[in-house]
Amino acid sequence: DEDPLDAQALTAKALIALEGRGLVEGEVWVRKALDVAPDLPEARNAMGIVRMGRGDWDGAVEKFEEAAYWTNAELARFLSGKGEGLGYLKAAVERDSTHPFFFYMMGRVLERRGEFAESAAAYSRQFARARFDFGRVLFKQGRIDSATVIWRDLMEARPDFRSLCVHPLLEAYLNIGETGKAHALIAEELRTLSDEARARVEDISLVAGAEELAAYQGLEPEARAQFVRAFWQKRDPTPATPGNERLVEHYRRVVYVLQNFSKDGRKWDRRGDVYIRYGEPAHVSKRSDIRFETDAEVVRVKERLIAVLSPEAKQEIIARIGRLRTSTRDVEIESELGEVVSVSDFESIDFEMNPNRVFFARRTDDVNTYVRGKELFGRDRPGMSERPMRGIPLYPVNGSEPWEYWIYPDVGGGIEVVFTALTPRGDFDFPDVSQGRKIARFNQRFWEDTRPEVIISRAVSAQPDRYVPVGKGVLDFHYASADFRGADDKSRLEVYYGVPVLDAVDDGEEEVVFERGIALFDSSWTPVYRKLEPMPVRVDEDGVEAGTLAIDELALQVLPGRYYLGLQINHPSSGRRGGYTQELVVENYAIAGLKISDIELAGRVQVDSSAADKGGVEVIALPSRTYKTGQPVVIYYEVYDLKIGDFGQTKYRVDYRITPREGKLSGVQVLRALGRLIGIEEKAVVTISYERTGTASDEYNYLEIDPGESKPGRYEIAVTITDLNAGQTAEKTVIFFIANPQMDADGRR
Repeated sequence: DEDPLDAQALTAKALIALEGRGLVEGEVWVRKALDVAPDLPEARNAMGIVRMGRGDWDGAVEKFEEAAYWTNAELARFLSGKGEGLGYLKAAVERDSTHPFFFYMMGRVLERRGEFAESAAAYSRQFARARFDFGRVLFKQGRIDSATVIWRDLMEARPDFRSLCVHPLLEAYLNIGETGKAHALIAEELRTLSDEARARVEDISLVAGAEELAAYQGLEPEARAQFVRAFWQKRDPTPATPGNERLVEHYRRVVYVLQNFSKDGRKWDRRGDVYIRYGEPAHVSKRSDIRFETDAEVVRVKERLIAVLSPEAKQEIIARIGRLRTSTRDVEIESELGEVVSVSDFESIDFEMNPNRVFFARRTDDVNTYVRGKELFGRDRPGMSERPMRGIPLYPVNGSEPWEYWIYPDVGGGIEVVFTALTPRGDFDFPDVSQGRKIARFNQRFWEDTRPEVIISRAVSAQPDRYVPVGKGVLDFHYASADFRGADDKSRLEVYYGVPVLDAVDDGEEEVVFERGIALFDSSWTPVYRKLEPMPVRVDEDGVEAGTLAIDELALQVLPGRYYLGLQINHPSSGRRGGYTQELVVENYAIAGLKISDIELAGRVQVDSSAADKGGVEVIALPSRTYKTGQPVVIYYEVYDLKIGDFGQTKYRVDYRITPREGKLSGVQVLRALGRLIGIEEKAVVTISYERTGTASDEYNYLEIDPGESKPGRYEIAVTITDLNAGQTAEKTVIFFIANPQMDADGRR
């Protein structure tokens, strides 16, 4: 309605009317569309449907063939009742071998002819497809378990439908958390593949970043398997469970690509490379299925990309998409009979008569006199270069050649990727930069900079892959870790969780149950510990304040060394979950000499004689590492192997150094600390010094300070221990945050 001269929109209105059995209204809109753009294939196809509605079968066939909608043409021939009906149906099946209606009609025709075996085979294919589609509908309804049963049964009963069922089954298993079944299905499929196909499925080059790929390629062949295992484990969104959803999603993408962008089931065209790396695009439009942008995020990307196009660039896009062909070199095309023929460069009579074309003023080739908007759609339309460019790619492509474009709003700040093919059945690749004509030469530098392969290359540099976890949303949580001396030459690794309760609790709930998971992998990514267990949280009668965190912690006795720590939190009732993985070095505290543990940031520290691990002190961790304005900053740490002097005492000095990394310190005061204060100096960096004596070689210390009027920001606190008896020094640091007054303690406004 916004543009009464938009041929695509007019055609869309016609199809809507025809779908609602409004034959007369549909024909009105079709004729208006054809008045604007006589050669528009979609409009000619719609006119073919109108002719069918009026019983003009020959006219329908003519329009369908003009539009190159060959399947519809065969269907119209069959419905006309003329000639060999079964032959027309077989021809339609060759065009579209998955359409259940064709097999149903073939079954009916063969049954009437008494060819019962062939009829049963046709009905069987129609029934199998109907079962498959029934599963799709159940999946869309949220009845995913029922859909998986149908597809699995169909795979067993009809091996010829197996490849069709694998992709939706993997997607279903991901949605219901059955990663074990997904991995089993993947193993089944891998056994059926050739060595070449299996190598492509297992190839990480289309997901890895440049540094990862270089590291992989620099390895000896025998070391690559371990690298690949680590590669996928680092990307596992649920590290505390055995299944790896990201790996399953990778296989799902490869299966999809082999089914949709491959001719031999072993290799794929350029679309497959992009799909495997970034997954399902948010918007797809094709020459054979033009779709206007409607999603808000997609529209924002499209509008931003349009805004940087010059009027000349817009005109070239519109002009070329209305041409039959604009290449300056010989190309091979596929004829209607399926023959591949070579054609030399020419501008066909169809182009000369095409009302969608634009041209240079006849008296000059100066680009400044280029007629913008003139003779587009058969009219003078000032400002035509500003018309909405919906459903078409923002890179010049020939309208007669197959094209499609994908939009990813969450890749590289929002990108559009354009693909083209030279023939109807050819492989898709990135389009070439247009050559030859004056307007193309004028725009050439811009098109060189915005070539689709350049867009993808830039995106890959910034974001090597894209993965959106399945389920009903991501549950963010805070975590931190610290290690201390443990028992039997081991270290005690403490992991702290902070889960925003408000994100998960419903009104009136007295308890919310999370699942807390942890996984610890050694340096080769072999799991040494993995556990997922319930984490119930009581809700106060007064409800939950914004920013309230449910705090939990877990302690493990581990050997010192390098590890990878995986953490996750699930909220089973909502289906939301979150996970993180990080590299971790656990220090060896069994070596002789002065040492200091990691520094634990705390919400509070209080004396508790039952807290055996921490010398009679209870420490409530603060996993967010963020303190509200006015909230005391509290740290806890341990000191090991202090030297006992001649009089049976230890003597050491503690220096606390607080350094702003972002922000400004002001009015810092000590509230609680162990030992004798020997000095505090407040400048840009605040230094607080204490001296302490004792009788034990190990000490359990804490510090509580009031940050005063310090500004919101990021700060570092360093703890330096100087053993005055032994003359040794040890130091550890930790980062904490002071929240903006408009933010909660979990860092959200």
